[in-house]
Amino acid sequence: MTDVQAKLFVAGGFSGVISKTVLAPLERIKILNQAGLSDCRGIFDTFRTSTNILYMYITETPLITLLALYVLSYIMSLLGWVFIDLVWRHDRIHGFWRGNLTNCIRVFPDKAALFACNDILKVCLYIVLCVNC
Repeated sequence: MTDVQAKLFVAGGFSGVISKTVLAPLERIKILNQAGLSDCRGIFDTFRTSTNILYMYITETPLITLLALYVLSYIMSLLGWVFIDLVWRHDRIHGFWRGNLTNCIRVFPDKAALFACNDILKVCLYIVLCVNC
């Protein structure tokens, strides 16, 4: 491995680690949304609070407002706000990056090899395609 290939290897690894670290909060919410909840206390507290708020609104507001609140709560649940609230309650800001170290250890060699081999494969592909020209 030449000096240039070694630099490309390290640069590719670090670029993969940086990208995974930046996107770690979104990955965490996505995984929680796919896997479901392991600790349902926070979600039941959220629903109980929102049920009490809805009960107050039922007695004082028109039906269109209740319908709008229902649609808004449905959209928020689709966007993962429930899981964001759950992670924030249990672990604060550090909870969004839980499991990121193992993900970075997994990604570094993969992205490093892809980035280092990219130039080599481009040259090989160019040679193969130009031979047939």
